[in-house]
Amino acid sequence: MGVHRLLFWAPVCGLFQFLPQSLEAQITIRDTVRIDPGLPQVATALAASTIKLVFTLSGNLDTSPNAPKALVMRNRFCGDHNAATIEGSVTTVEIPARGLGVEANTSFRVRQSPNVQRTYAFYLDGELVDSLHVVDQCPVACQFSGHILSVPLYTSFSLGVNNPFHPFELDHGETTQNFTMNYSSSLCGTPVWHPKCATTVRIIDGAQLGTLIGPGGSDLGDMFVGNADEIRQLRFSANGEQPAGEIGEAVVEVSGRGITSVVTFEITRTVPPVHHLEVVLEPDTVYHGMSAQVLAVAVDEEGAEVDIPPDTPLGLYVGAGSEQYGDLAASIHGTLVKGDQLSGVRYDQATSGGVVYLADGENPIGRDPVPVPIGMQLEGQPDASGVGEVVVGCRIDPPRYAQGDSRWGDDHYDHAYKIENSDTTKIGIRTLGCALSSMAMAMSAFGVTVDPGELNEYKKDSTTAIENQYRGDEVSWYALVGRSFRMLGLNGPTNANSSFSLQILDPLLLKCHLIIAKVFNPESVRNKSEEKRSKAEREGNHWVLIKRKIGSDYEIVDPGRGSTQLSQYGKIYRYLTVHKRMGVL
Repeated sequence: MGVHRLLFWAPVCGLFQFLPQSLEAQITIRDTVRIDPGLPQVATALAASTIKLVFTLSGNLDTSPNAPKALVMRNRFCGDHNAATIEGSVTTVEIPARGLGVEANTSFRVRQSPNVQRTYAFYLDGELVDSLHVVDQCPVACQFSGHILSVPLYTSFSLGVNNPFHPFELDHGETTQNFTMNYSSSLCGTPVWHPKCATTVRIIDGAQLGTLIGPGGSDLGDMFVGNADEIRQLRFSANGEQPAGEIGEAVVEVSGRGITSVVTFEITRTVPPVHHLEVVLEPDTVYHGMSAQVLAVAVDEEGAEVDIPPDTPLGLYVGAGSEQYGDLAASIHGTLVKGDQLSGVRYDQATSGGVVYLADGENPIGRDPVPVPIGMQLEGQPDASGVGEVVVGCRIDPPRYAQGDSRWGDDHYDHAYKIENSDTTKIGIRTLGCALSSMAMAMSAFGVTVDPGELNEYKKDSTTAIENQYRGDEVSWYALVGRSFRMLGLNGPTNANSSFSLQILDPLLLKCHLIIAKVFNPESVRNKSEEKRSKAEREGNHWVLIKRKIGSDYEIVDPGRGSTQLSQYGKIYRYLTVHKRMGVL
């Protein structure tokens, strides 16, 4: 748009004439474009706008009375007219700015000027909007007259897309053709706008769904400031997030001089919307002190994975009533955040193991394994959610007290002696103290810290209650309860007969009960008589502490040779269970 450059000039006897061209065709405004001529108070202020023509002349002006010296500007549609006499180098004329456009006419004569320069400059409320500069020579006396055609003024405008086939409907990922500026003139006296006035284009709603694209595909973000000629080079690209529903809207506004037009782009999802989140914890069972990864996948109603932006924010929470058993943890904006509720976690963190559940709270000793729900949802979309579960089991880690430890291994065990060749030798804990050491390990695991040497002295002390003292060849198990001031409970010992299955122990181990079990240790009878070896094979000869089941095997603490798996011994012959009494400090 703007002033036509009058491409044809006709020199006739020193006379140069402007020859008019046809007006550009007006662009029809689609009825889907919403046009807002501005707020009433803004429109009132603009109604007094003026357009001024400043004519500048460089040359020897002929000022004789009969010489033409006229500058005329008129509004072609609204009837406004004003004229001025060209008397010097600068002449101005102005009329109200309204309607579709204005035209100007000049007629003047100069004498012998080797370089005649003329400039027509149009100002809308003081802002330069169009200009035309002409240079000619006048060797003797030259008359100039001309008609400057169609300086455009528009009472309103709108923003469109040059595409006759559903120009305002886009699939996600699609980009429009260039914008168009559509102009209309209705009534004279309405607010006036010019295509070279400062104009702003911005996405006022749905900016997360797309961006403005400039020449060469440059990303302009959600706002651009320029004029109509530049705005014609813009496009809108639906390259942002997928709409939350089937269709989302991005609203683009163009505004200038108090006149505003809005166009709405309907963006259709190219993938199904998120129906829910599938939340899985790996592993799905942990012991106190361990962690599990919280993994999520967004899926549609059919259960197929949905591709959503990696930076989509998620909210996570530990299910009510389970907060005491642990916390969630994730890096949010570069900072490690921990708690039973997290917000702002990125979706790509939840798909790659960047979120963990830490079972670092209460140790559920004495309870069945606790199911802990872990919930997750897309922030702002409470229906797009899911819940996973991790089972938290108690964990107890008895210390290993080797019965042959130098700190107590040579201590006299009970009143046991070995008589050989009329020599009497005390028998130490390293030889007979496997049950004693297993008892001390179980007690210490539950907080009653005592080592085999201390427990041995307690059982031998004459002031100790008789039921807690040694009982000859029998193992005095009750000392475990007495020395712990009844903080611990004891069941058994029980013979493991032919109908016994180790799986009987599994529920107890899940509650962090400890099992003191009698096994057969062939090394301890290697140099013994056949009778003793046979008895040991029938009844067992060594005590170990079973602390938990791992897979199909059982993890043990062995005070003797240091074995770690029950399978290294085989079956058990007798067993008793030790547990912490609930509610006892």
